[in-house]
Amino acid sequence: MKKAKILGIIFIAVVGALLIYKYCKPPATVKVNNNFNIEYNLVDENNVFVYKGIDEILITLDKGTGIIFLGFPESSWCQSYVKHLNEIAIEKNIDIIYYYNFKAIRDNNTEKYKKLVNRLDDYLYLDDTDNYRLYAPALVIVKEGKIIAFDNETSLMTSPILTNEYWTEEKINNFKTKIGGYFDTYLVNTINSI
Repeated sequence: MKKAKILGIIFIAVVGALLIYKYCKPPATVKVNNNFNIEYNLVDENNVFVYKGIDEILITLDKGTGIIFLGFPESSWCQSYVKHLNEIAIEKNIDIIYYYNFKAIRDNNTEKYKKLVNRLDDYLYLDDTDNYRLYAPALVIVKEGKIIAFDNETSLMTSPILTNEYWTEEKINNFKTKIGGYFDTYLVNTINSI
């Protein structure tokens, strides 16, 4: 009986510590780089984005855990997307989102781009030549090599719709709810695996 009480107290303490960690840690406004806000000028220098190379992205997709943003700064849709994504990440205490600019490898159709497309093809659209193509912006959330969420809400947007016309208050709130839910799932899965 005494052993059961001790185990119960330990269990409650562990659950309490996990809840405190999840809900009471300071906001994720860690200055992780100095360049992201130069390329993405709608995000300030205190952001959650960390540059990664294609090899690191492929490893994360195959067997890692993390949140990956795939895009490029020349896209006004990526510019707007990261602004809202960064705000949600900070609200949800996400410390790091990996960033990779895939434009050059896509333009050159490199082997690593083909590997990236092959890994994501369940979530991608076919192009005019019936090949899967990665469009930007794209968000991939991975847990131990399993994709648990993918979002490319504005990846196929083109003129005449402008980003400021698309991102109405309602769309921003819906986006925050959707991505916030993905982050909650990611955080629960990550904490449960500790």
